[in-house]
Amino acid sequence: MFKRVLLSYDFSKPSEELFLFLDELKDFNTEEVILTHVIDPGMRALKVYEEAEKYFAPKKKELEEKSFNVQVEIPVGFPAQEINRMARKKNISLILIGSKGRSKIKELMLGSVAANIIRISEVPVFIEKYKETKGGYNVVCTKKFCKILYPTDFSDPSQEVYEKLKELIRINPERIEEIFLSHVVDTGVTEEDIEERKEEAMKKLDKMKEELKSLGTKVKIKIMVGVPSENINNLAEDEEVTLVMLASRGAGGIKELLLGSTAENVARRSSRPVMLFPYR
Repeated sequence: MFKRVLLSYDFSKPSEELFLFLDELKDFNTEEVILTHVIDPGMRALKVYEEAEKYFAPKKKELEEKSFNVQVEIPVGFPAQEINRMARKKNISLILIGSKGRSKIKELMLGSVAANIIRISEVPVFIEKYKETKGGYNVVCTKKFCKILYPTDFSDPSQEVYEKLKELIRINPERIEEIFLSHVVDTGVTEEDIEERKEEAMKKLDKMKEELKSLGTKVKIKIMVGVPSENINNLAEDEEVTLVMLASRGAGGIKELLLGSTAENVARRSSRPVMLFPYR
C-alpha cells in the first residue's frame, strides 16, 4: 500500500522522529525510502549539501540493514514544490512530514512548508504530531495504526479513503486494534433535519461497521453535530486515537486545489497524527 515513501527531513529534532515510523510502515509493505532535504535557494548550497549528505549516510546504512531500498535526494529549490516534484517523478506512495508543537497552547500548528506540501500534494501525506517536553519533542503516538479515526461525509473522496482503510486491515489486521467511524452533521438546519441526517448517517456507518468487523477489527461509531473539524479533533483527542485518516480535497479540473476547510483545520489543529488522501 505504501510501497515507496518519501521522508522530508529539515534537520530539526521533530523531523528526526519520522524515522521511527518507518519500522511500522514496513509491516504495511513499504519497500523503498527516499530521504530528502531541500536546500533553500538563499542558503549556501554546497555547505548544506555536504551536511545533509553526511547526516543521511548512517541513516541510509541503518535502513538498508533493515532491508529497505534507500535513495537520497538533496535538491535546491522551494521545499514544497521540490517535494511534490519528487513525489510525481518517483511514483511515491506516501510523503512523511513533521509538524512542530508549540508550548503553552493546546493546538499544534503546521509550519509553512508542511502547510504548502499538503495543499499541493498529489499523493497521500502523513503529518506527524509532537508534544513538547523538557528534553525537546516526543511523538504523540508511537504506534500509528493502532487506533484509527475515519471521519466521513460519504462523498466519493471519503469513500476512497474507506477503501484504503480496508486495505490496511487486509494487509496487517493484527496491527489495527480499533477503528472509529464518525460523521458530523452541520448545524444551521432544523432539529428535525438534524435527526433525519443522523439516522441516515447511522445506517451508512452501521453498514461500514459490519464490513470492517468481518475483516477482523473492533469498530465504534460516533455521530456528532456542529463544526466538523472541531468535532473531529475533539473526538481524536478524547479517544486518544493514534491516527486520523481523511480525504484532503474533492474532485475538480484543477490539479492543485486548496484543501477543503475541514481537512485543512484537522491537519493544522489536530493533536494526533493525520494522514491526508487527495482525491484524483
